[in-house]
Amino acid sequence: MALPLSFKNKLFPVNYIATACNISRSTILRLEEEGLLVPSYIDEESGYRYYSSDNIAQIAGVLRLQNLGFSKKEILEMHTHPETAADKLEAMKTKYEILFRELEDISANTAKSESIIIRKHTLNGGTFYTKVKKIAFTPENLRNYALEIINDFISSKLTGDNIEASRFYIDDVDTSSTIGQFDGKEHLVRALVPVSIRKEVPGVVHVESSIGFTLVCKCNYHKSQALFQKLWDEAKASGYSPDGIIAVTGFPDIYNSTLEENNESTLRLMLRAHPHQ
Repeated sequence: MALPLSFKNKLFPVNYIATACNISRSTILRLEEEGLLVPSYIDEESGYRYYSSDNIAQIAGVLRLQNLGFSKKEILEMHTHPETAADKLEAMKTKYEILFRELEDISANTAKSESIIIRKHTLNGGTFYTKVKKIAFTPENLRNYALEIINDFISSKLTGDNIEASRFYIDDVDTSSTIGQFDGKEHLVRALVPVSIRKEVPGVVHVESSIGFTLVCKCNYHKSQALFQKLWDEAKASGYSPDGIIAVTGFPDIYNSTLEENNESTLRLMLRAHPHQ
């Protein structure tokens, strides 16, 4: 059967599509076998396959998902059940954000002492298990409080994505010269552990996404005052107003070391802000 005239200007043979997508003909046929691609037209007599511009977009989408690390099974599920795609993409985004933070920490930890990285980014919202406590603000106390929060979290039998007290909000900070300083004085500190539960549970809060500024530095923890101030000034210089909530996060050394003397440890400081009105 000849190719219908109505399709001639809209459909393309497999070799054309392979060239357009910069892949081999066998790759296109393999995508068909795996159920990830369906030709727009197959000639019943010759068996020749023809593809539309929509097929090109479909192939490009599959290749991008593969490059991001999705398995063939996951991609097929997103094609057959599009309603699952958003959750899978969000999970992949979280995975890469965690990887990026780890690489950022490693980069800071292998850099020269006090080499500072500051970046503006989006703080993703989410659901968190939270607890508030007034503690003397020192690295040692933060570490112990983190472990306490994790133990409470596990004993509460909540289902979590990541057992890590990943954020500490210092609730009583202001714009004075003591912003965020590890000064040994008592501060009201709020710790948050990310959880995957959707229902209302005591101690669980929902946090909206916002703009953040993050500073990563290898330094002595007790020099934090100057670093917090630098982060604050950077946010204001970029046209944002710090809203008084500072988060201290990603303390690998606080969690994992004895903290006898951490003079050159990776410190991550996070500042939430909003655009100037």
